[in-house]
Formats: sequence, C-alpha cells, structure tokens
Amino acid sequence: MEFVRGEALGEKEAQPDVMAAGVKCIECHTTISQSHSLEEVKKTCVRCHEARYGNMTDEWQKEISDRMKKLKLHLEALRFQKKMVPESEKRKVDVLTKGVEDILKVVDEDKSKGVHNFIYAQQLTSKAEEKVSSAKKFISKWLK
Repeated sequence: MEFVRGEALGEKEAQPDVMAAGVKCIECHTTISQSHSLEEVKKTCVRCHEARYGNMTDEWQKEISDRMKKLKLHLEALRFQKKMVPESEKRKVDVLTKGVEDILKVVDEDKSKGVHNFIYAQQLTSKAEEKVSSAKKFISKWLK
C-alpha cells in the first residue's frame, strides 16, 4: 500500500498515483477471488477505459523491468569496481549502492513492476540511476 501512496521509502511528501486518484484497490482487482493475474486486472482496465489501457500496463511493466534489470547489472559492476577504491573512500560508494539497493527492494516488493504507481516507479528508478551514475563517476578516479 505504501508503494501505491508513493511513500515506500518514507518520503516526506508522498507521490500518490494521480492516475488512480479515487480508485480503490478492489475496483481494479475485482476478479481477485478467481485469480490474481495481470491478465484479469487488464480486463478490468478495459471495462472502464479504451482497449489500449490493457497494452499500457504491459508497456509500463516492460519499462520498469528493463530499467531494474540494468540497475542490477550496474550494481554488480560497482561491487567489483569498488575493490579498486582506497579503503578510506569506499564509504561513499557504499552509501550510493545502498540507496540503489533500497530502491530496487521496494520496487521488487511491490510486485506490480510499476503498475500500482507508474510515475512513482519511474521516479524511483530515475533516482537509482542517478546514484549509479554518481558512484561510477566517483569510482572512475581509481580506474584510470
């Protein structure tokens, strides 16, 4: 529920899903007793909206999944590259990578791959990408 409200990381200002303002969970998950599949939820989307809404959830999930996959690969590389950094400087890399890990965790734990609050998922993955970029830039000093 925190993800839907846009406060999964304890944000001071919530980032609620403006596209779902006033919509209750059960309104999208009407068939939850039958099955909790994305296909069933998409059928509910097109009952209230035009057919393209069913495809839109696929596009949202693909975008967030692709970005998450890249972030996880960057984290692996950063863990390896961190070995080149002097011990006294590793704390900065640790702080940045921990921030990325925290973001990946909340997006993964929501299990909707962004559908529950797409704008928030985009914002979170953008923050994680910025942290990765900062860590790479910081580490690059020692990779020359």
